[in-house]
Amino acid sequence: MDIFDRLPSPFGVLRYGVAPDHTSIKSVATALARVFDSDRVRFHGLVQFGRDVTRDELLAAYDAVIYAAGASEDLRMRIPGEDLPGSRSAREFVAWYSGHPDAPRQDLHGVRRAATVGVGNVAVDVARILIKTRDQLAETDMPEAVLSELHAHEIDDVYVIGRRGPQHASFTTTELRELVSTPGVQVIVPAESFEGSRRPPGSAHAGESAGAGRGRGPGREAPRRGCTSCSGVVRLS
Repeated sequence: MDIFDRLPSPFGVLRYGVAPDHTSIKSVATALARVFDSDRVRFHGLVQFGRDVTRDELLAAYDAVIYAAGASEDLRMRIPGEDLPGSRSAREFVAWYSGHPDAPRQDLHGVRRAATVGVGNVAVDVARILIKTRDQLAETDMPEAVLSELHAHEIDDVYVIGRRGPQHASFTTTELRELVSTPGVQVIVPAESFEGSRRPPGSAHAGESAGAGRGRGPGREAPRRGCTSCSGVVRLS
């Protein structure tokens, strides 16, 4: 079996999609690498389909050809302001801080407040990466240029914005717990975000089960949960 990839190394999503500070998940690469221990499997990097090898050439050389490529472009939301300066796709931003060779540099100079639109794991990942300190990210495999940019920015307020209430959030409780337990970070869930939500008997909202602070009305914030010198605030709304 021959595996062709446009990039120089395998494990695309694991290498460039999983948050760099999730080292336990990235360690799965060790198990995946065992596939290449077999002399029946070969990896060919820096090969671009259509330029270096064509479909007809592959069909002529192999009994079966499997296309296992992910999306390389963004799914547009088609909303006003999507193309304004400062509006960036999560795919592009994640690729940048994960060190993807094609990712454009993300300039965070002058940014004090950031917002992620969506309530999935990626939104929580982006919020966590933005709010962590350089020391907290130093043990990751992030490129030095990315660490320097994240260290230099002045973002201290991140909003995670969803269309519906927390009962519809698709991020996992594990992701939320990790965000809440990040040293120096205060997580606030406005009380009005819970309006109209229903909880099954004996259950708890994600924010409550994870220990997130809850706002107490317009203009009022939850206690800082013992955080006397918070480096940043993440607001789930």
